Amino acid sequence: MAETYFDFPLTGGERICVQRYERTGQIDHILPDGTVPGHCHAFFELVLILRGSCEHVYQGASTALLPGDLFMIPPHRSHAYRFHEDVDHINCQFYGDALPAEWLNDVQALRYDRLQQRRGATSFEGLADINRQGILHLDHEETAALRGLFMEMLAELVGGRPDAGRMQRCLLQVALARLSRVQAHQFASGGDQDGWKRDMIGDALARFERDLSAAVDIPDLARRCHVSTSYFRAIFRDVTGLPPRQYLNRMRVVRAVELLSREGLSVSATAERVGIYDPNYFSRLCKQLTGYPPSHFLKR
Repeated sequence: MAETYFDFPLTGGERICVQRYERTGQIDHILPDGTVPGHCHAFFELVLILRGSCEHVYQGASTALLPGDLFMIPPHRSHAYRFHEDVDHINCQFYGDALPAEWLNDVQALRYDRLQQRRGATSFEGLADINRQGILHLDHEETAALRGLFMEMLAELVGGRPDAGRMQRCLLQVALARLSRVQAHQFASGGDQDGWKRDMIGDALARFERDLSAAVDIPDLARRCHVSTSYFRAIFRDVTGLPPRQYLNRMRVVRAVELLSREGLSVSATAERVGIYDPNYFSRLCKQLTGYPPSHFLKR
């Protein structure tokens, strides 16, 4: 069966395009059921989530995207979306020949398989973690910086300014340089000599995954690994890009969004299913991570 290919959004010979979608109704190719079916394109696509949550289907896996998530789809790779509500996000699409050859190394470094290699992904196969689709999770400052660069590119695109194409290329290079720094920080322990660290954190992630409703004692996990709590937290952040409690909260909210939208459980029952027994705290956490309260994800 032939893949469906989407055309480049611009038709005037431009090689870079930026689009911001603040409402679901603005999204190209979206169907009445809120899905964008599986498709490919002949260009690179960077996607940055600013607010809300949606499901992304890629590499044979479906995961919920949260604000601060950034990923890249290379040319000729199929992916799809399921939107449950409005999700504020930015798409930056570009052809490889829009950049000098040396910058394509930074582009290729954002590929799913390259990120998996840097993370030592064999330790994480099958785990519901943010690495499954090669997602980078940006903090608030990083998200704001990338958002600003993409919005400048969009302003150049629609403003009809002199030398706009050159300015867009420069801004895209700055964005890639920033992402390269994020990668360097998040994968600081990516060498082969640190395989034991990945194995240790892989065991902790497997423990999380087996039962998200179970209480998690970080000092106890550290003792089981025969390291101090502070060292365990540092290694965990090196390997996953997030502190353990923040990572666990993300896993719980991602799973909760899936349960709310697919199984129609109540908010309180969903919270308990993922190990959060205070509905008010769960609502605050969900809104903090997705921009929406749990009720927005309830199956209708």
